[in-house]
Amino acid sequence: MLLVSKLLALFVFPLSFFFTLVVVSIVLRRRLAHRSANALRLLAVAWLYFCATEWGASLLLAPLERGYPAVETDALPLAEAIVVLGGGMTDESRFGLGGDLNAAADRLWHSAALFSAGKAPIMVLSGGAALGQSTTEAELSTIIYQVGTSARSSRASRRRHAQRACTTGRGPPPVLT
Repeated sequence: MLLVSKLLALFVFPLSFFFTLVVVSIVLRRRLAHRSANALRLLAVAWLYFCATEWGASLLLAPLERGYPAVETDALPLAEAIVVLGGGMTDESRFGLGGDLNAAADRLWHSAALFSAGKAPIMVLSGGAALGQSTTEAELSTIIYQVGTSARSSRASRRRHAQRACTTGRGPPPVLT
């Protein structure tokens, strides 16, 4: 059952749905249903174009995002840490001034705003980069520091939390960068 659900889920993705329509149109063309085959190919190209445009993608994503509206920083509860997922930066810029922020950089701004509002005492910066890129946590921490958060999210906090974790027996010290 799991295999069937995984295979059926593939047909929901725009590119796989496009290829499915093209294969069905080829089969129809071989059975001498030329008009149906051409209409199906036109539908496949239109679907792929629709999904590739910003307007089409926004139209498809709107119902999903409507269930999770943005929350004001003040309305969020306090937490032990703010976890910032990597991927908000690309490799070093052409000017050699650190990494370039990309479309996912809003997570950096939001995490800096949460930290500045005192929603958590530490920030955990995860790494991760696309294939062929070398984004590091240090570059992320540099950007976050530059947007106005305190340096306490890095070295001093790491030492303090490591000492507290070792003396209280709460396990290994947290890794921040």
